[in-house]
Amino acid sequence: MKFCVDCDRGITGDHVTVARGDSMSGARPDVWAHPPCDPDCRPADPAKAALRRAFHPPSARP
Repeated sequence: MKFCVDCDRGITGDHVTVARGDSMSGARPDVWAHPPCDPDCRPADPAKAALRRAFHPPSARP
């Protein structure tokens, strides 16, 4: 199962790859997050949500 780096909850649907692990052994797996504006993503830390919105301005949101 994939877990969201923003809210630490499981991702059951679509996801965004935040960072690639680039490890052939799998020691450093990819890092995933819920897509922007997904209602399932509710970070406990408001700073994480604000940072996520900064990288996805309203005009770029689906």
